[in-house]
Amino acid sequence: FTTSSLNGVLLPTPRSQVTIFIKHEKLFFEIVPCDSELNGRHTTSSYTY
Repeated sequence: FTTSSLNGVLLPTPRSQVTIFIKHEKLFFEIVPCDSELNGRHTTSSYTY
């Protein structure tokens, strides 16, 4: 995924990459486990607040 067209920040964490960005005045959290990189696919869990 990319946040080049969004106002976002990438926060590296020990177990996963957490991308926080604002889209349509809503705050989204995308959590990408490091295991997904080993599997060769990204399974993201999105949370909307």
